Amino acid sequence: CCFFFQAEDGIRDFCLSRGLGDVYKRQFSFHASFETRIENRGPKTIKAFVVEYIPYFLLPKFAQISVLLDGQKISNYTLEIEYKEHEFYLLRFTVNIHSNSVLSVLTPTEKLLQTFENYPHDPYRGFDLISHPLVYQILGDSQTHLIRFENNLMTIVPQPDLSMPFNIICVTMAIYGYVFLNIFSLFVKRTKSII
Repeated sequence: CCFFFQAEDGIRDFCLSRGLGDVYKRQFSFHASFETRIENRGPKTIKAFVVEYIPYFLLPKFAQISVLLDGQKISNYTLEIEYKEHEFYLLRFTVNIHSNSVLSVLTPTEKLLQTFENYPHDPYRGFDLISHPLVYQILGDSQTHLIRFENNLMTIVPQPDLSMPFNIICVTMAIYGYVFLNIFSLFVKRTKSII
């Protein structure tokens, strides 16, 4: 999926895509990977500032983050991490993308179970993951340019069977009803036999 963006001097030579791969491993153990892919089709090297917003229920695996340039792992990038407890992780990558090169940023995450109150009203719909703008600067130029992602992402986190409390209440009430009716019928029969 590629998005092209209109700039003042015509269409910039960039191809930008963002996705979330959800992989089911086993019951209540989910993994997902954010992937941001930027292709520099222009004649100059750019300095890209990639921001990834990750909600707190997706735990990033920082040791497994990969930054690839033309399919090769690179280490000459900077990563700043901001964490707000029970809210989000904000990852800021700064990396140079050479002319006619493709940058891929892969961020693996572990999906965590939520407390009952934190699930949406329709938990099967999933959670929205907001997108952040990509800011870049052509090396040798002091002006920065802004590209916005076109779409948000959505993910479904593992969830317990939310119908279980209802089932337990129904079975418990059925047992209480059965016991109460048997006791009631014993008293009624005994009262009728006495009369």
